[in-house]
Amino acid sequence: MESMMDWGKQLEAMQERVTRRGVAIRELGTVLEDHAESQRRREQVAVIQRLRERIVRDVEEVRRSELIAESGQHACRAAVGFGSLLAGSLLSATRGKEGPRLAGVRVARQLFSESTSFGSVAVAVGKEGVPDDVAVVAVSRLARESFRSEAEARAKLQADGCEVMTPEVFVKNLARLEGRLLDGSASLPAHISDLPTKAVTLKLKA
Repeated sequence: MESMMDWGKQLEAMQERVTRRGVAIRELGTVLEDHAESQRRREQVAVIQRLRERIVRDVEEVRRSELIAESGQHACRAAVGFGSLLAGSLLSATRGKEGPRLAGVRVARQLFSESTSFGSVAVAVGKEGVPDDVAVVAVSRLARESFRSEAEARAKLQADGCEVMTPEVFVKNLARLEGRLLDGSASLPAHISDLPTKAVTLKLKA
């Protein structure tokens, strides 16, 4: 009889140990899941940090390219303007309606008064969101190549489903997104609408 009681106690003790181990295993599983989730969040933040570095680098390159293009345009206009000044003077001299010097200046002024935009840079976030569908766009170059105004070039990007904003606003939005990734309230890929405050997009000029 005592052996049966002892066996029963041993069985109860074994069941208690199994129960404790089961609890410990579940707790360990929870700890491992939390660690994996924390690691995933840190990795996504690292992705955003690399994206910010790339955008800053690309913006600098595009602005440098625009500066070179603008300098080249000015040099070209200066050369053409001198030719126009000379041509206007010769044309006036043959017609005799206007002083050669005044005619040349008038033609050159018409050339230089034509405004061509340079240096406008934006960040466009496409339908796939951050981080894979993000590009630095030279809005001024798009406008020049398509013979449109900058407002029309931005409108075309927005019509194609892009959120268009200044590089400075985009970087601020990335900082907000980092915070949401760390606290688990957002994950990648993300969209501008996922951010805690409304993105400040470029307003189209009338």
